[in-house]
Order: sequence, then C-alpha cells, then structure tokens
Amino acid sequence: MAQTKTKRQKKFSKKKIIQKNLKIQKTKKKNEQAKLLKKINIINKNNDNDNEIETYKNENKNEQKGKELIENEIENEIEIETPCWLPTTSCGFPLCLPPHLLQQLSIPNILQLNTHDFIESLGDEDSKFNKSIHEFLNLKSHILLCLNRPPSCWEEFPVHSDQVYFSAPGGRAKISPKKFVDLMEKLQVDFYSIIAIEHHSQNSSKRQSQASTVSIQLLDACIKHIPNEKLKSVLGVAVLPLLKDATKESITNKEKEFWQKHTRMVIERGVGGIIVPGFDHAILNPEVILEISMSVIPSHIFRVTSGIGTPEDIIKAISLGIDAFNCSYPAIQAELGYAFEFKFKQNQEQNIQIFDKLNLRDKIFAEDISPLGTECTCFACIRHSKAYVNHLLATHELLATILLSMHNHQQYSNFFEQLRIAAKNNNFNNFT
Repeated sequence: MAQTKTKRQKKFSKKKIIQKNLKIQKTKKKNEQAKLLKKINIINKNNDNDNEIETYKNENKNEQKGKELIENEIENEIEIETPCWLPTTSCGFPLCLPPHLLQQLSIPNILQLNTHDFIESLGDEDSKFNKSIHEFLNLKSHILLCLNRPPSCWEEFPVHSDQVYFSAPGGRAKISPKKFVDLMEKLQVDFYSIIAIEHHSQNSSKRQSQASTVSIQLLDACIKHIPNEKLKSVLGVAVLPLLKDATKESITNKEKEFWQKHTRMVIERGVGGIIVPGFDHAILNPEVILEISMSVIPSHIFRVTSGIGTPEDIIKAISLGIDAFNCSYPAIQAELGYAFEFKFKQNQEQNIQIFDKLNLRDKIFAEDISPLGTECTCFACIRHSKAYVNHLLATHELLATILLSMHNHQQYSNFFEQLRIAAKNNNFNNFT
C-alpha cells in the first residue's frame, strides 16, 4: 500500500516547487532584459544610420536634383528626321497599312492622329485610358503628333473665342480649351496642335482676319492650363490668307505685315512648333503664301504644313523651311485609281527625279501582267499585277484601293527618303 505523505513532507515539496518557479521567473526576466537591451542597441544603431543617411541625402541633394533634371531632359528629347511625311490615319491606324507593313516603309517613326477621332472619349468624365495612346494602339516605338483634323476633311463651323466645333464620328461636337488640354493629357501624345479657327480660300478677307484674332485668344486660353515645361510639345497654328491664285504682286505690304504679325504672336507664346494648315483647297501657288510666315519663323522650331501633296509643291515647301507634311495625297490618288512611280538618277551635277502617275482604270492595262512599279518591293507589287488591279477597279472591288494605297505609300516614303539623303549631302538645291 502506498504510504501517505505527512504534512511536513507536503510543506517541503511545496517549498521546492515555489523555489523552482522563482528561479524560472528570474531567468525569464533576465532573458527579457537581455532581449530589451539588444532591441535598444539595434534601435540606437538604426537611428545612427538614419541620421547618417539623412545627412548624406542633405549633402548630395543638389547633385541628385541636377542628375534628375539631366535625365528628364534626355528622356524628353525627341529626334525627328526631316523632311518627313505624316501618313494619314483613322482612329490612330494608318490607312490600309497593318503594323508589319508599316515597319517596312522607309519613313521616320512618326505618325499623326486626329483630334476629332478621340473627342467623344470626353463624354464620360470618369472614362480614362488605363494606358497611354502608344500602348493602346501598340505603337510604342512611334512618335505621335495629334492634329485638329485630317487634311482631306473640311467643314465650316461658327467662330467662338471660348470653344471650337469638330466633326466627330457621332456628329458635331464642341470642346473648350480646358477640355481640349485634358484630352491631350489623357492621350499622352508626344506633340499636339492647339485648337484654332481654320478657314479656307472661299472666305472673305474680313472673316480670315477674324479667324486669326480668335485663334490667338484660343491659344492663350489653352496655355493657361498647360505647364511651362510642356509648352515645347505644343504646336501653334499660323492662320494665313488662303488665296487660290495668290502671287507676290497680289498681296499688299499691309496684308503681309498683318499675317507676319500673327505668326510672331504665336511664336512669342513659347510653343515648340508651328503648323500652317489649309492648303488642301486647290491653291495654285502655296509657296507664295508659305513665304509670308516662313520668313519670320526661327529655324529651331518644328514646322508642319497640311494639305501640300504634289512632289513639285513639296520640293518648293522644303526649300522654304517646312519640316513635316500632313497630307493624304497618296490615299486620295489610290481611291481615284492612280499608281505612283518614282525613279531616281544621281549624276555629279544633280539628282534627277522622274514622277509618273498611272491611271490603272485605262483599258491598256487590262492584259499587263507586270507589277505596279518596276523596282517597287511593296506587298501589292510582289503578289499582284496591273491587269489584276485593273480588273478590281472595273468590278468596283474595295481591294483595288487597298492595294493601290499600299503601293503609293511605299513610293511616297521612298521619295521622302531621297529628299532626306539629298538634304544630308547638302545637295537638295540640285534636286529636280
């Protein structure tokens, strides 16, 4: 039988248990104190390191700011090979040119967008692009220039100093200067032209002068909402007198001074470029009108014109100082059934350029199995012949316009490449 513990033994065992518990508590306290000391040491070390880092940051603050400014300037610098041509686009996509064919063209990586294609995106205030327009269109490597309208689209609208009307896909739309700047910030384009009152050659001289004054007011209203560092990405609009049969003798000195004053006022606002629109209305001598404004525009400003498309007019405009051309001449001629063919011959004295325009609706091409161009490497010339395109035109097939657009775009880009080569070699004056 188990022996029962006496009261003395029970008390002794209780004392042992209490002593053990006290020892455990003391060791726990020592461990906790050691941990606290370690934490305090670590915190002190971290504080010392933080102080050292703060002093280091304060000492090198100016140097870091300088580096950031230099990096931002390098990132913001955009180089464009000029003279260049801006292919016509619809909602950001070049006409009849998928991305893999666009890369084959010998054009600088610059495309133009049209404001009226995207103006309806401002209908909902909460609707925003999650990405930039470069990522949205999968054109990350391209420079995007947003212009007010395509060169082949024109419609007369009322003149207001606080808003501008556009012909949008859903109908007439109006936009204020603030909303316009918000739209450009949403799209995140590289360059864009300010809204202005553009007119055509049928307007009276009074209406044309009114358009110039209102355009300056719209420019000032837009600049209020644009940060100073972003002004270099803005193109001002130089509104000029558009006369069908303008000559140097028909424009008086008063008129010349008035329009030159308007161009100077646009430049004085600090814009990075200037666009001269409106030459898509059968003007016989565009170089006479261009000369009025180009004489007062500095050479470092990016200069764009809209509507000039024939090779002869382009060469004259480049000699006056135009850098980029926004024109739909190749696409319009493709719709009419014409195929371009540029031939270049280089001599010691001059560069000879031969331009031929073939009307493939003519019956003489019905049995011609040769390609559209003799030395062209476009998709249409490699796979199809003049007889096939003639058949497509006769049967009113849409594919005819698509193939001719591909060919004309290739020929037109080759033409501008030759112009750039001549300009680099200081041989442009001999280009005929």
